[in-house]
Amino acid sequence: MIRFAVQIASLKCAIRSLSIQRESGSVPNSMTITEHSGLGMASVMARRGHNAATLGALIGTDLPTGPSATGSERVTFLGTGPDSWLAISQGATSDFAKELGDTLVGAGSVSDQSSGYVVFRIAGEGARTCLMRGTPIDFHPDHFGAGSVASVAIHHIAVIIHQVDDEPTYDLFVFRSFAADFRHWLTAIKSTL
Repeated sequence: MIRFAVQIASLKCAIRSLSIQRESGSVPNSMTITEHSGLGMASVMARRGHNAATLGALIGTDLPTGPSATGSERVTFLGTGPDSWLAISQGATSDFAKELGDTLVGAGSVSDQSSGYVVFRIAGEGARTCLMRGTPIDFHPDHFGAGSVASVAIHHIAVIIHQVDDEPTYDLFVFRSFAADFRHWLTAIKSTL
């Protein structure tokens, strides 16, 4: 019986020494999480025979042809797939998608997404580490910098990632029905930084 107790005690010590310890000073706990509201959003898809150049000419801005962001002060377009974009407008009116659809009539299809997504903005030194723990994309600044966009799955949830600036600041677009689960994942990861 004593021999068995000694073996259990030494096993507990071995398990304790195998656990991953938080590295002190590795990543400062300086990540902020905010919910970005007041945005008008619309998905835009080029119709057959049209592309980024055609739609861009109608809108008056160059549309991205890959996973990146372009636009003006009024509207930003995130490349989310071949000839498809997520259009985002700060402080947009309720007619944002309709006005965009009227501009693209016959050349593109527009669907209002303003109430379909929740946008989480994460910023600070821990933001990049947080995302690296959720998806296997290389977030090193040489490969994923300001203006980069990716459509990924994080914690089994579809997320559109847009790197806003080099701080780094990221906007994470999540379907509203998954927002509570995603917020829980974000706060859990933040607590480990």
